[in-house]
Amino acid sequence: MYWEREVRAGNTIEVKRYHTGRARPRGQPRQKRYSETTFSQEEVNRKNAEDMLRWLLNTNFGYGDYHIVLNYQREPCDPYRTFDEMRCDVSRFIRNLKRRYLNEGKEMKYIYVIEVGEKSSRHTHVVLNGISIKLIQDCWQFGRITCTPLDRSGDYRRLANYLMKYSDKTFRNVGAAMKTRYSRSRNLQLPNIRKTLIKKASTYRKLPVAKKGYEIIVDTVEYGVDNFGYPFMKYSMVRLE
Repeated sequence: MYWEREVRAGNTIEVKRYHTGRARPRGQPRQKRYSETTFSQEEVNRKNAEDMLRWLLNTNFGYGDYHIVLNYQREPCDPYRTFDEMRCDVSRFIRNLKRRYLNEGKEMKYIYVIEVGEKSSRHTHVVLNGISIKLIQDCWQFGRITCTPLDRSGDYRRLANYLMKYSDKTFRNVGAAMKTRYSRSRNLQLPNIRKTLIKKASTYRKLPVAKKGYEIIVDTVEYGVDNFGYPFMKYSMVRLE
């Protein structure tokens, strides 16, 4: 027996197959851990946060949407704004922009991460569904914006990793003031997560096979032994255009 977790998020499917004490290869004892050091709860929480961020991006955003960076100019605002001040700035920006979306007959979706660097680095990274860039710029009064359109792939794991690095930087510099790794609109669709206990096989096949209409993302294929000594494999697929 083994467990299979399948996460469907937009154009992607992520599969993880793994064993536990309840479902492990017949007659096979635990393997030796790679490291005697267990993951801290903070590391586990960070990994879970990045997983969910990736799934939310893949489920809710795509070609025609944007990754926006909100920048601060030195005058007339203070480049050393506090985390709480930045949070107020982006909340005001979101409220104003939401009205512009409504005027355009659209529903606004967003995820944002506040970046607080060690010196004067102050930015907010926002992923938005598509609307006029001019409307976005009109709602940000503290400086210029930088806009990067999302590609057609539907696989935004690199963007999720990129945003989490800035979340890490902010976490190091503001500590307990940062209660969540990122903020998001409440109207985002959640990924479809299904967990199944496979009873008919002792263990899983070692080579992943893509579902019809999908292809394996080669650099996502991973084999290993978890922190409890049980083997696992995981991989991702993306829908063929």
